[in-house]
Amino acid sequence: MRIRTAALTLLLAAPLAACSAEPTRLEIEQQCEQAIEDRAKGDRAKPAACEALPQDDYDTLNLNHALTETGLIDEDGHVDPERLMGTEPLKE
Repeated sequence: MRIRTAALTLLLAAPLAACSAEPTRLEIEQQCEQAIEDRAKGDRAKPAACEALPQDDYDTLNLNHALTETGLIDEDGHVDPERLMGTEPLKE
């Protein structure tokens, strides 16, 4: 009886261990954000780290990065109204 219980426990635990090895969606997004930041300036190719994301999510991360780089939004995600309206120059 103990052998059956142990075998059943191992059989049920194996899929759980396999599932935990895959990255979560948040981890994929974070890896994608880092890959976007690390790519060469002017490179518009979708990084390999972003392949698992839907196109809409990738586009959102890419746009967020571009807006942050130009100074239209800060690190907290707040819009700078002066830069948005064109009264302050954008970052180069």
